[in-house]
Amino acid sequence: TALRDAEVTISKRIDSLASNPAAGGARDWPIVDSLGKPMGRLRTSGTQGFVDGAALRSGSAADGAALAAFVTQRGGGTGCGPATREIGRVRRLANPRVGGTAHARLSNGQINTVTEYDAKPAFGNVVYFMSNTTSVRAGGIARGMVRVGTRIAKADTFAYCDPSSDDTLTWRYWSIRTGNRARPRLYGWVPGTCPAKLRGRRPR
Repeated sequence: TALRDAEVTISKRIDSLASNPAAGGARDWPIVDSLGKPMGRLRTSGTQGFVDGAALRSGSAADGAALAAFVTQRGGGTGCGPATREIGRVRRLANPRVGGTAHARLSNGQINTVTEYDAKPAFGNVVYFMSNTTSVRAGGIARGMVRVGTRIAKADTFAYCDPSSDDTLTWRYWSIRTGNRARPRLYGWVPGTCPAKLRGRRPR
């Protein structure tokens, strides 16, 4: 409630990357997904992922401001949805493959593709998961990334097509196995193509 209509996406200019001692002093940093698994290398700005904050400590005023903005952003930074019981068998996360079949309706009413929800082969085949999809046009709030093949179990599902789509998109809430004893699960929504039997239904 306190964050309603507040901006929680941070976009700041970074002048350059700091030298990475683990890469022999090169300005080269690993990018990881929400489970800490590598998904690429950051050598210039321009992609999405998680990176050590030390990468932004190059000494310039802009980089210091960027680091402060990321660390103190409203909403507490990244996270995941609330825990709940699993209602399905454990399986492997598949590529949603909604880019060619589903659409979202933007706030201006325009129909838009949702190719960004599909796995990204160039970045370790990661898929976005969302912490919230309701009342948010075109996809909700992306809170994390996990790669195709990660062990998951269904925790909830829409019984209708997403009202923010043209009856082509739906969502499933997954319990994501992390392999970390301290925090064994992450939770989030992943999109899917809405089956024909659900089209025309609306939430009650």
